[in-house]
Amino acid sequence: MLAKHKHGTNDDGSWALEFTTFRALRFQATPPGSDIVFDSEANIVFGEWNHIAFTYNEESDHYDFYINGDPAGSGTANLQNAIQNTSRPFRIGCMENNPVNFTFDGHIDEVQVWKEYRTEADIEADMACSR
Repeated sequence: MLAKHKHGTNDDGSWALEFTTFRALRFQATPPGSDIVFDSEANIVFGEWNHIAFTYNEESDHYDFYINGDPAGSGTANLQNAIQNTSRPFRIGCMENNPVNFTFDGHIDEVQVWKEYRTEADIEADMACSR
């Protein structure tokens, strides 16, 4: 869905926010020599408008998924070396080297990428402005 990631590459600091086959959100990061994957605990409903968000706080190493403003999973992990300003292109709707198998089948509207951590209140405020 959103990516600075090349499918099959596991060592360049790239990342992707995508869906699993079970409709959960997945965040994947690829620091050197590793592959980090987190899935949301809740699923989206296909065929309906959804507001989705993934946030990460570098100070506490805490991450959160949100679906339609509601918490959809969280945890802690050190992603500081995993999410880097890779030279990979920023893509919306597909990954760099495999646009056929990893193309989002739907509509994407109002993409925002923030450098700072977004709280639940920030996510709810953004969602209220999006409708």
